[in-house]
Amino acid sequence: MPARPSITLAPALAGVVALTAALAAAPAAVAAPPTATFAIGVAATATQGDRIDVVLTATDVVDLYAYDLDVSVPGALLDYVDDSATGPDGGFTAARETASGTITVTHSRLGTSPGLASDPAAPLTLATLSFTAEGAGTAEITLPTVRLVGGTGETATATDAATTDITIAALPVAEPEPEPEPEPEPSASAPVVGTPAAGSGSSASGGGAASGSLSATGGDATPIVLSAALGAALLAAGTVIVLRRRAVNA
Repeated sequence: MPARPSITLAPALAGVVALTAALAAAPAAVAAPPTATFAIGVAATATQGDRIDVVLTATDVVDLYAYDLDVSVPGALLDYVDDSATGPDGGFTAARETASGTITVTHSRLGTSPGLASDPAAPLTLATLSFTAEGAGTAEITLPTVRLVGGTGETATATDAATTDITIAALPVAEPEPEPEPEPEPSASAPVVGTPAAGSGSSASGGGAASGSLSATGGDATPIVLSAALGAALLAAGTVIVLRRRAVNA
């Protein structure tokens, strides 16, 4: 990554530098400039929407009185959480976001606080910042420029001081639950047409048989009528004979 020009110290930091230079026990030309080795600590992975803490550390630090740290992140993936920057105790820490998306962290020791020094067993935490994971992808976090101020006013600038990255996964897409299938609407059933049952068929056929019998007997009605007429005639003839006999006997 190309080196960026050093950032001008904030007014508070510039005042501290001037005060430190005035109180320095040895001339600034003789004192050695401050040195340090920097690193960026961050989780390896995250998911969109997560809050991510970025820890800026240094080793080989001796009598560090003030510093500026430029932190560069891809704005489309990481969004700085306002007022989240913290620094070592015994000093003043502030952070501001530039138009280009770079976060500049400034720390200055208070007048009575000793200069900072790293422990050989553990790195010195210079600042902690929080970001919100906005997009998915690999976010590169860098320290393009670091400006150090020693306890006697000496300054040093480091470029491309440290870099690391974090992989941000996209939020899983929730699959919609399947909608229940609508129940089929009842339809009007057509009348059932089929062969009548044996009992009802017998009745119907019985009625038909009766009609058929009447028709059949209607065909034989003439002999019956003739027999009835003959019987009536014989009865009438017998009556006449009986009457005539009565008349003769009388």
